[in-house]
Amino acid sequence: MLRQRNVQAAIVVWIASVVFVVLAGRTLPFDWPHMTSMASSYQLMSAHAQILWALFLIAVIVFVTRGRPVADLAARAPAPEVNRAELLVMVAYAIVAQVVGVGLGRLVGIYPVSLHFPGTVFGISTQVSVRDVYAWVAYNFVVYAVIPYAAFRARGYSNEALSLKSSVAGRTCC
Repeated sequence: MLRQRNVQAAIVVWIASVVFVVLAGRTLPFDWPHMTSMASSYQLMSAHAQILWALFLIAVIVFVTRGRPVADLAARAPAPEVNRAELLVMVAYAIVAQVVGVGLGRLVGIYPVSLHFPGTVFGISTQVSVRDVYAWVAYNFVVYAVIPYAAFRARGYSNEALSLKSSVAGRTCC
């Protein structure tokens, strides 16, 4: 498993994040009002605990679905060259969407509009209005669901090819 490039990349990113935390000194440069008095080493342990929680949830899902037949996702995938090109375009699109979200948030006078709502894990030091929530929901729904769905449907992908429809062992559900 350690020979796989994606595992090696994850390890490098993890080590880089630990180095970032160590170099940050007393606290990390984030708006985490519930963690201001906590040393960066404890903040790092908190982040690792969250990763362990995610791994626990994955284990529960694997346990619950252990008897189900495995879907052949490779049969739905395009040719490797197309796959690689589409992946690079989607990564570039996600980066642009993040940058636009930061700009949009600053333009309307709130925090950056991003993939998750600010303050959901560690709190936020400003008041969040209902308008802010609706703006975040609308932006994320359009940018991360509607536009990619429309783009891939326009490229000829079916709901099944996009893994939005499940079919296992000849049965169709949903």
